Amino acid sequence: MKVRAALLACSLALTACGAHQPAARRVWLPAYALGAIGGGDLDVRDYCPPGALRDLSIGSSWATLGVSLATLGVYTPREARISCAPTR
Repeated sequence: MKVRAALLACSLALTACGAHQPAARRVWLPAYALGAIGGGDLDVRDYCPPGALRDLSIGSSWATLGVSLATLGVYTPREARISCAPTR
């Protein structure tokens, strides 16, 4: 029993010390008429502290493609994926 408790304590300690990777935030940017109108504004400072942006990618996902098909191209959002660097 003591061995199990010691193993549990060690494994919890090791996982707590691991580098924490924050999940990427996903934001939809609205666009209309097959993307010809709009596109949305994105201020990364709303999601990451200044200087802490790690990655930004803008594109389509299965969800945005489904919405575009369902609305016959009237509403065609794009998805922005924002990853921030860990802060200390």
